[in-house]
Amino acid sequence: MRSVHDEESLQRFDRFMDPVGLVVGGRVVPNWLSDGASFWYAQGGPSDTVILRVDGATGHVAPLFDVHRTRQALGALLRRDLPNRGLPFETVADLGEDRYRFSFDGADYVLSTRDYSITPEVMPSLAGTPRMYERPRWLTKPIRVPEVPAPDKRWFASIAQGNVMLRKPGSDELIALTTDGARDFEWDIETAAFQPATMTLPGRAQTPWSPEGRWLFATKVDRRAVPDLPYVRYRHRQETTTMKIQRAGGPLDIVQPYVIDVSARQVRALDVGTCEDRFFTLIGWLPDGSEVLFTRHSRDFKSVEVLAANPKSGAIRTVLRESAATFIAIQHEVLYGANNHATLLEDGSGLIWRSASTGWNHFYLYSLDGKQVRALTAGEFPAIDVVAVDLWGGWIYVTAHHDQERPYDTHLCRVGLSGGTLERLTPLDGENVVYVSPARKTFIAINSRPDRPFRTDFHAADGRHLTTVERANVAALEAMNPGGSEEFKVTAADGKTALWGVMHKPRDLDARKKYPVIVRIYAAPSTSIVAHGFGLGDCSHSRLDHALTELGYVVLSVDSRGTPGRSKAFHDVVYRNWGREEIPDHVATLRELAQRHSFIDLDRVGIWGHSWGGYFAIRAMAQAPDVFHVGVATAPAVDPYDAFLFEPYLDLPARAEAAYEYASLYSSAAGIVGKLMLVCGTADPMVCSNTLQMSQHLIRARIDHELVVLPDAGHRFENADDAYFVRKLVGHFETHLKQRKLALVPPAVTDRRSRDARQRLLRR
Repeated sequence: MRSVHDEESLQRFDRFMDPVGLVVGGRVVPNWLSDGASFWYAQGGPSDTVILRVDGATGHVAPLFDVHRTRQALGALLRRDLPNRGLPFETVADLGEDRYRFSFDGADYVLSTRDYSITPEVMPSLAGTPRMYERPRWLTKPIRVPEVPAPDKRWFASIAQGNVMLRKPGSDELIALTTDGARDFEWDIETAAFQPATMTLPGRAQTPWSPEGRWLFATKVDRRAVPDLPYVRYRHRQETTTMKIQRAGGPLDIVQPYVIDVSARQVRALDVGTCEDRFFTLIGWLPDGSEVLFTRHSRDFKSVEVLAANPKSGAIRTVLRESAATFIAIQHEVLYGANNHATLLEDGSGLIWRSASTGWNHFYLYSLDGKQVRALTAGEFPAIDVVAVDLWGGWIYVTAHHDQERPYDTHLCRVGLSGGTLERLTPLDGENVVYVSPARKTFIAINSRPDRPFRTDFHAADGRHLTTVERANVAALEAMNPGGSEEFKVTAADGKTALWGVMHKPRDLDARKKYPVIVRIYAAPSTSIVAHGFGLGDCSHSRLDHALTELGYVVLSVDSRGTPGRSKAFHDVVYRNWGREEIPDHVATLRELAQRHSFIDLDRVGIWGHSWGGYFAIRAMAQAPDVFHVGVATAPAVDPYDAFLFEPYLDLPARAEAAYEYASLYSSAAGIVGKLMLVCGTADPMVCSNTLQMSQHLIRARIDHELVVLPDAGHRFENADDAYFVRKLVGHFETHLKQRKLALVPPAVTDRRSRDARQRLLRR
């Protein structure tokens, strides 16, 4: 890393890149107890662990165990002294009747708090623990997910050698439910591992098993027509392998839904008609197992159906249909998050469905014969997810961006299933991560803002505050005297649309001086990038926001038009318009902030982004070369023809050739006059191919640039690859952005086509 900074600044940079201990506590993930309303959480380190119980009726916090009596009982059982001073374990399982299972030194025990007796566990708990297996994903390498337990815990289901397998708890034997799986024509089952990590959604499928464990919803995936993209793995020795790449307008996986009779070992294909150019995702089973519900999205994501299948006959019926002129859902949420925004009521009486048909995402209650019963939420704000349904109390709990003055704040709200006014339950502005208790009697909210640390509060289901469980300790962070973070509101390039973002400032900022600016960009329609909560980031990408300020940079990000989380009209700006509005919105943001803050130096602006953010980093340097002087594009997907992920937002290539041609970045090479670095991993074959082709176009246009190739790195850089990427990024900005004035003179271009392309880009 080449740097003009002193050793202290570099040490502070490194501290933010490895921020363990700078922010302690404040976030409590509840482990719900058997009463369905109280929870426990562990506190302290290995030497002084204590487990606290938070009472669901009063909010009273007290130790769940008497530490001295627990240590004494376990020590007597084992006939030896125990290490440290606190509990010799930090996780427990509530077995009911004041009995708790815990593990110590590889063995399992049961503690009774009635008399503090401890007995060895007769049946090791690990026998009931799911094992991991590999499940394929679109355009990426397979991921490891857990086996899926049957409702009666008699079986675990998984995939091995392309077939559906069963395993009994405690056994290593795999029993094949199917035997016809073959390479590129394999079976698949959905798994709860694809659900968003912060959500427990009762009524929405967490499992492909029918309630009584007789049936299993599965799919068979035919990838044989999908082309292979070869690439080299660099391990102990080179080896050539391939990855299936579903390109825009090209062949997709053909997914055929099935139900499997587990006891009879029989499979039944569901007659859903054509399976080509369709995506299927599971919703769930009716409580009596008479039907399984799932969605079918069209390839262009302009239409969706909710289908119900009878497992005995295979008969299919359509519950509801919806279509739109543009994309009806975020493709990434459906395919990568298994989140189709459909929630089946636990008693099978209806379905909660999210739709943007009014111009905002809202929830609607449907009967299972497809009739809309009522709208559950309404207004000029987007509802996000169903978090819990209380059938006995008649409430639905949802998250929503409910505050129109702060449109990215996330709140927990509730509304009656029979209708009524939506109630906001989280009192504090900012980001609220919520967990609702299994009995729907209480919830916790982890609240923060970019300028306000985490706190966890415990509430009754109606929003009454029971107790503040924990506040973050930021003494170590404050001792470093970091620069501040602040939210901002600006106006988009259209002169009327409000945009929101976050700016991170250097420590000891002197408003009389000028500071270089680095923009972190994503700007794609799949997710918003601005972090509206507190924290130092859970990966290097977000940690750089804070760490770079220690080297004297102002770092900012903004969610431009075309990103999600606002109205459908705001999101639809991207449709067939990819690449036209995102960079002008970022330019408008920079210019407005520079008018407000004299310390922002518009002569020294850098930009970087990953994946689609890498795409837009390149686009920014080509489309606004007078504004963006230095850029880093990591894993940039620059060619929309090479990935079907572009299809919902550009439409299919055969119908939108002009949109694809404009979105492609290869012709943009001639417009780049600043200092660009491209970074990719070779185990990310489609993106690596895009990156190398982009480099080739830059070379032909005689554009000087840096190219960093990480052997065997995937789409997300990890460990040594990630550390090396950070060094290269920082070195690139330190070398090229810290100069007071940059000589942004384009090289002599003798190639007429390149010269003409440059002029076209500069006129855009």
